[in-house]
Amino acid sequence: MSQTNSDSKIKFLKAVVISKEKIAGHTYHLKVRGDDIKSIDYTPGMHMKVAVQWSDDSLQDVKLRSYSIWDFDSDKGTIDIAVCTHSNGLGSKWIEEVEAGDDFYFFLKKTLVADNSAGNYFFIGDISTLGHFYKVRRALSPDKKVFSFVSGNETDFFSDLDGSKPFDFYMLPSDKHLPAPIEFLKEKITETLNTLHQKSAENTNSLRNESFIAYIGGDARVCAELTAFFTRKLGWHPSQIKMKSFWNPDKVREE
Repeated sequence: MSQTNSDSKIKFLKAVVISKEKIAGHTYHLKVRGDDIKSIDYTPGMHMKVAVQWSDDSLQDVKLRSYSIWDFDSDKGTIDIAVCTHSNGLGSKWIEEVEAGDDFYFFLKKTLVADNSAGNYFFIGDISTLGHFYKVRRALSPDKKVFSFVSGNETDFFSDLDGSKPFDFYMLPSDKHLPAPIEFLKEKITETLNTLHQKSAENTNSLRNESFIAYIGGDARVCAELTAFFTRKLGWHPSQIKMKSFWNPDKVREE
């Protein structure tokens, strides 16, 4: 049954945690189930605002954290979530303590959703984006060409729910002091585009910008740098960039 916060008037949907499993060095797989989920008008790529702390049954003084939907099943009323713990903040404390049987309050937001309008796709991010990117990738039609650059420590990589690893992983340090090397990513992107143009045996304009979409996520600093690189250096239209920062080392969110 849904619950409305009397202060913010936000309508929270309710589910129950049915399982929690640590699947990588800094990632938990959380699965929730509830009747409210069955009535959601879901679009692949939506994310959720989750109540990780509140003072009473009316959800007063609620603290929210954003998490991506890894998988969604309206028939069963279940949602799978990949929860990363790099920040050691309130969300990390919550996922460490939550157990099967606990109440789970949330509402959904439609950002960084799947867009099938292009022929070629870039997925660029770190471990925090994996669950989200996996779901968006599965929502694309099979004929799409996908190029990916996902960075992190080896112990943090995890496969999709079906056991597959459709993205290319790169062992690059990324923390609040040192973002993934920007120049490395720019070089890989440029090399990939050059190869595509060479294979087409046509000039640079033969591959229309409209046939490309880039999904960029993770470290806010990397997101900003790469968005500027695509639009200013490569001349892409802003509509081709699907960007969402998943974490910011200089900002602690208390939403």
